[in-house]
Amino acid sequence: MYPVTGPDPDGSPAHAAIRVRRVAGARGVDPDAVRALVDDATSGRDLGSIGAPHVRVPGLDLALDRGFGRV
Repeated sequence: MYPVTGPDPDGSPAHAAIRVRRVAGARGVDPDAVRALVDDATSGRDLGSIGAPHVRVPGLDLALDRGFGRV
């Protein structure tokens, strides 16, 4: 979905949402299908109230490759 820099492999749901159309276009699939994978890869706050929701980028990238092939 997007390159991971630094030691934290997670990204923000807002940033992932911005990239949905570009990723869908590059893979030739419906943006709703990509959005569903983003939703599946999104976790809530840690321990119920600490931190912010985040997207597990490595898992999302694998799901995109498995579902729609590599680009």
